[in-house]
Amino acid sequence: MWLLLAALIFLADESAAQNSGNLLSPRPRILITAFAPYPGSPSNGSLQVAQRIKTELGIRGIEVEICVVPVSYQGAVPAARECLQRMNPRPDQVLALGELSSCDTKIETLARNLDNDRTPDADGVRRAMTPIDPQGAERVAFDNHVLSMYCALSPAERQSLQVSHDAGGFICNHLSYVFGQEVQGQGIPFSFAHVPHHRCEREVNRAGRQFSRMIAPTVTSPEALRNQSLVSELNLCQRVPATVEQANQVLQVVAGTARSRHKACEESFLRQLRDSWATELSPGAGSPPRSETPKGQ
Repeated sequence: MWLLLAALIFLADESAAQNSGNLLSPRPRILITAFAPYPGSPSNGSLQVAQRIKTELGIRGIEVEICVVPVSYQGAVPAARECLQRMNPRPDQVLALGELSSCDTKIETLARNLDNDRTPDADGVRRAMTPIDPQGAERVAFDNHVLSMYCALSPAERQSLQVSHDAGGFICNHLSYVFGQEVQGQGIPFSFAHVPHHRCEREVNRAGRQFSRMIAPTVTSPEALRNQSLVSELNLCQRVPATVEQANQVLQVVAGTARSRHKACEESFLRQLRDSWATELSPGAGSPPRSETPKGQ
């Protein structure tokens, strides 16, 4: 009798331990970098959006770590590296956010090897037409599932998003160029977005909700989304066309290889990207990049 009771207790303990192990199994994890307030500013839209995303995704069982980095050419990348190194286990993906001077929201597709903004950073440093890495690639494309993220929203929600190939020339672009390559080199998907200025309260809240819905599917079922999206074709963004005609050809090639049930949405995404290229290329292709207003405060 006592032996039978002991056996039952042992089996119950084993079952509880297994259930406990399931409950303690690793949750999806995301690292979001956001910028500290620019000197003299009370807040930063990127940090506000990051906090909203953390709240929304926490409800869905997704763990979010927010890394606040300074608006500094010298300080932003080391701060982001430190946050990534502290995460154990490492994140399933990294999302970098920067603040626009407007109420817009932009999904960025690449970073440029150029610091070029007349606005000083938090350390008082100005950089104009300065390569970030003299030996580096001219442009670096981001490898996260940006198309799947974009198409996770309804057509009405997508109307408030812009697709861009120009992350500016300030700290946002600098961080994305350097840190983005390092993250992707470790096999961690990376993406970058510009979000509304902190004074645009309604748009900031909307951006937080949108990115929560965009991110959730990419960590809960990344393999399925990878198979049904055109992420691999987005590597064409690294070879930015020299003319609008070439941009149209890229769009046709990518659209022709669409395999997803979201083909119409993906083509819409790529048309916006083509139009973004055309804005730069049509009047003065080959002209020097313009000086940017601050985007990474």
